Amino acid sequence: MKKNKVLPLVFLLITSFTACTKKTTTIVPYPSVSPSGTADVQNYSPYQQGVGANPDYYGNGTSLSDDTSSFDNPTATNPTTGTPVSNNGGTTGSTTDEFGVPNLPDYSPPGGGGTSGGGVTYALAGNIAVDQDSYVPSSIPYIGQLAPSRNQWQAIGVAASGSTIMLTASDKSGLLKKGTAITISAATGKDWKNVGSEYLGTRHKMDATVKGITVDSSGKIYTIDAEKYIYVIPKANTVSKVDAGFSGGLDVVAVSDGLVISTTTGLKKYPFSTITAGTELGAGVIPTGGVGADKAGNVYVVSSNIIKKVTPAGVVSDFTTGVDSALDVTVNNEGKVFVLTNQKVIVFDEAGKQVNTFGEGEFVAPQAIASNGVDIFVSDSGSTYKDSQIAMYS
Repeated sequence: MKKNKVLPLVFLLITSFTACTKKTTTIVPYPSVSPSGTADVQNYSPYQQGVGANPDYYGNGTSLSDDTSSFDNPTATNPTTGTPVSNNGGTTGSTTDEFGVPNLPDYSPPGGGGTSGGGVTYALAGNIAVDQDSYVPSSIPYIGQLAPSRNQWQAIGVAASGSTIMLTASDKSGLLKKGTAITISAATGKDWKNVGSEYLGTRHKMDATVKGITVDSSGKIYTIDAEKYIYVIPKANTVSKVDAGFSGGLDVVAVSDGLVISTTTGLKKYPFSTITAGTELGAGVIPTGGVGADKAGNVYVVSSNIIKKVTPAGVVSDFTTGVDSALDVTVNNEGKVFVLTNQKVIVFDEAGKQVNTFGEGEFVAPQAIASNGVDIFVSDSGSTYKDSQIAMYS
């Protein structure tokens, strides 16, 4: 009987196929948590990929969170008493630690900002274009943005009340040099109105040497020029020009009973009832820049590198000294005093101590500063009318 050669062949094929087959095993999620560490260790969780991804790869289904507990340094032992001593006690209760080593002072942010420095923090909230005097309203798409300006206004003085910014501006570009007063919405940077013009914007009573601007409690606007005139604007496009008899006008601020004008020859006060005749306020004060007032009626004026404070009774004192290149001054509702220099704004507390600065590098040619009680506004004449702006800080 012949041997069957088919069975050995089948056995050989099955053996060869089995030897070539890859062995598989169950893949365990990585990384994993040991049983002893489940209470205090979580898996690394870089991100969760896709919908329905396996949570075992992302923290074993638990949520990751920052540890907000205090950082606890290792304890040491006092070599004298032998008692444990904590090294993270801070500086609140003593000027030295248990070993007699002086504690470091509390951290104070640069510039005095924040509560630890006792300062007031302000940041640029926006820049508002001064010259919006187009022949076509800017609200009209395309044409409104491309239409030429009727004039070339550059900002000089600035005042603020509520959500309205008021400023003086001059146009010295043509033969008919002129000045005006403008109002703009602080909320939108729009609603631009040339309130100092007459006859549909074709006539301007104000001289191109126009300087400061202020507003009284009734909403009446006052501006001055560098010559001798006060301009009164009881409502838009109605301007009265009054010879006030001063010379070298610099700035003006309204107090409860009149106007205080800084001039190159001294401070002058004009009652609202008779703004044609002023009297000296603060004997011996020689202003070189702008003037501001607080809610109590105290006046602050730039006099070289000194900010002078003058009470309603005319008592003069040095509020602060050593302020280089000071231009103008204003006060907010909290009594903080803001001094504009040719580079930045310096903030002082009620006692004349510097507590902060801001605005450095954000002006081209700063002119004046104002506050609506909360926000701060800086007028910048720019290099031309195209970049003249009001910088708003909140």
